[in-house]
Amino acid sequence: MFTVVHKSRNILTSAFLVVCILASPVLAGPETPTRQVRINKALAGGVTYLLKQIEDDGSVRGGAHREFHGGLEALAVYALLAADVSPRTPELARAIDWLIAADLEKTYAYALRACAMAEWNDPEALYILRKDVDWLIRAAGANGEYTYKSLQGTTGKYDNSNSQMAVLGVWAAARRGVDIPLDYWRKVEGHWLREQMVDGGWTYNAKNQKQSYGSMSAAGLASMYITFDALHQKDFLRIKADSDYKPITKGLTWLGERFSASANPSSSMHSRGWYYYWLYSIERVGMASGLKYFGEHDWYAECVDELLSRQNSDGSWGRTYPTAFAVLFLARGRHPVLINKLRYPGKWNARPRDCANLTDWLSWNFERPVSWQVIDINLEVSQWHDAPILYISGAGPWEPDDEQINRLRTYVLQGGTIIAESAGNNSSFTTAFRKVSRRMFPNLPLERLPDDHRVYGMYFKPKGTTGLHAVSNGLRLMMIHSPAELSRDLQVGKRKDNVATFELLANFYMLATDKGTLSPRGTTHWPERRKFAPAATINVTRLKFEGNYNPEPLAWDRLATIMANRYSIKLNVSPPIDITTLDASVHPIAVMTGEGKFQLTEAQLGSLRKFFRDGGTLIMDAAGGSRQFDRSVYKQILTLPDDAIEGPLASKHPIYQWPEPIKKVSYRREFALSLGKARREPRLRAVTSNGRIAIIYSREDITSGLVGYNFYGIRGYSPDSAVNLMINLVSNAARSSAAPRSSAAPTRPSAKPQ
Repeated sequence: MFTVVHKSRNILTSAFLVVCILASPVLAGPETPTRQVRINKALAGGVTYLLKQIEDDGSVRGGAHREFHGGLEALAVYALLAADVSPRTPELARAIDWLIAADLEKTYAYALRACAMAEWNDPEALYILRKDVDWLIRAAGANGEYTYKSLQGTTGKYDNSNSQMAVLGVWAAARRGVDIPLDYWRKVEGHWLREQMVDGGWTYNAKNQKQSYGSMSAAGLASMYITFDALHQKDFLRIKADSDYKPITKGLTWLGERFSASANPSSSMHSRGWYYYWLYSIERVGMASGLKYFGEHDWYAECVDELLSRQNSDGSWGRTYPTAFAVLFLARGRHPVLINKLRYPGKWNARPRDCANLTDWLSWNFERPVSWQVIDINLEVSQWHDAPILYISGAGPWEPDDEQINRLRTYVLQGGTIIAESAGNNSSFTTAFRKVSRRMFPNLPLERLPDDHRVYGMYFKPKGTTGLHAVSNGLRLMMIHSPAELSRDLQVGKRKDNVATFELLANFYMLATDKGTLSPRGTTHWPERRKFAPAATINVTRLKFEGNYNPEPLAWDRLATIMANRYSIKLNVSPPIDITTLDASVHPIAVMTGEGKFQLTEAQLGSLRKFFRDGGTLIMDAAGGSRQFDRSVYKQILTLPDDAIEGPLASKHPIYQWPEPIKKVSYRREFALSLGKARREPRLRAVTSNGRIAIIYSREDITSGLVGYNFYGIRGYSPDSAVNLMINLVSNAARSSAAPRSSAAPTRPSAKPQ
């Protein structure tokens, strides 16, 4: 129910004030471009600049220095491919041809060409990649170190910058499926262990320099992650490796304590070039570790803000190589985050490369780059919404405290999906997760999914993957648990004998994102309410009945935040009340949603008749587009008002015009396809009684749209359209509750339910 409250006792004055406020969105302040809009603009500028540096013969302007022959070309190609520039783009095609034909000599050039070829989905790229990796492995020194030229197993002068780039080139090949000898990884790990300083950081050369600094510490840390994962693969499969490796934890401590978004920390080298190399190095740590935070720093968000402030008007960050590093940083971080992996006290990381290998496979097969990250269970939920999926792996007992349970519950109720698996088929984690599920949702059971559930066949049809359990609110799967482990196959990487696991997780991806609808990294569908001085108040009370009347408890909380931010309107949402307590003289407007069949009592039906007779208005939607709910509505409610006439609300009705001008709407992807040419038209229906609208009803879902998530199978409006429609319904209801009654008859006769 809605009432308008203001200091003035005159309700007509109050309603008029609401009208004025809603008609003047400027009061909410100018709209600032989102970080992602700024990133996209900056990337476009950087890409344009790099393309202009490519000469007619494919070489890159400024790349002729013999010491780095081919290195600048490789770096530019690498950056452009990472930024999703088509290899058929004439400038990039010329540069690729030049790079493939180049007779390289130095470590930097070979390493960067390997990184570039790993980005290119082409058979020739894989051929060049294998050749470059062979050179890089042979070029290593006796102790796993590198310098500008090939050491070929000897010892001598070395540096950790060349050593990092070589490792990154080999790692890029490994991620493309190239087999790398374990002996190589052992030598490389040995080098970085010997080079680590007492404080946990690294320097350019430990023999000659004793002060750790940022870019080399990030280089050492990324290299340690890479070698640790490669060398302990068998231990991870047997769940015998401790993922908290001391050299890595020391390096992370160094990085967290000294992190800076504006400078290469603890360095005596202050040139701009080293700063951009520092950004690239920490991005590699982020990619290898999955960490969203270094210490208390959201490293990507902080660095993006600094980086965007440094871009020149021509799209560059100085010369070609800092611009290429900047583009690499922005391009990698731009990829939407599909999965948050939960870190909690316990065995949460038995298979540390499970999410990395899964997102690599998904990115490659769907040609839509997606990423993953690690978040801590004690992090505020507002930081969890980078990703629509929260992945929880467990190889032992788990007993979160009440605050942690509340965070998990809030994440799910705000539209997130939890996917949990028992690593090593660990029964203690399965038992623990069942207890967690009961604590989170005591009224929603964790039940075995039927073998014909859509999750087993909505995109792929993997064999032998049934046996999942899930919690559902009737609209979506809120939590999925696999008692049989998934992480072992993910840790190994895709092979012929384990492809079913990757395909099953791909189905999860399609399900939780409405077939791939993802927001850019760093954006959230759950807005933060800004401080505001309420200009007016709208009170909302929802209705309850025997049935699934509250499938999305936080839907109206999100709408209240959006209305506050847009219009400085305070939307008070009270808990659902029983229909028998309705009193149109106190609360003239009620809202009702639900999923599934329901049957109202005679007392409830009588209360609704009196409510309509006394001038009350009811707004309803079928949550999820539930056909059973729709049939119950048509059977029991739409004929209750006196002289009821039901039909579509005319497309030019004032409700669609104010305060949000709604000329067209959008629907969920699958449902929109079924509507054909009508997929841009609103489909609200109205019941008039004695010349006024008594009921506004949407047979298509609005409720889940108010929560803002994308989930496959919802028959209804997209989140943006759902919000705009409900804002208009709420606002017009508030206005009409204090205004004279007016006729708004539907344009066509009543239609029977589908």
